[in-house]
Amino acid sequence: MLAEDLEEFEGYVQEAVKVPLEQHEFDALVAEANSIADADTRRAVMAKIEQIMRDEGVIIQPYWRALYNHHVAGLIGVEKHPSNEFHYYKMAKTA
Repeated sequence: MLAEDLEEFEGYVQEAVKVPLEQHEFDALVAEANSIADADTRRAVMAKIEQIMRDEGVIIQPYWRALYNHHVAGLIGVEKHPSNEFHYYKMAKTA
């Protein structure tokens, strides 16, 4: 299916569905979003998911967590991972 086709049919679904989604329907949207590789095409499905989460009070306000890292100057490979963990196998001491 081409992206243009998806956009056209998405409009039909948006107009037709006027009732709140059940949990299994939300899960289906998540599964659909995970199956779409193209970020631009996935954006519409993710917008629905995010709106549902806002409406249900699951997300109040999104925020960005700052990642700080303090280390000794003689080490290399000490970047902090976004999941707030260190990958010790990548660290080394400079000569």
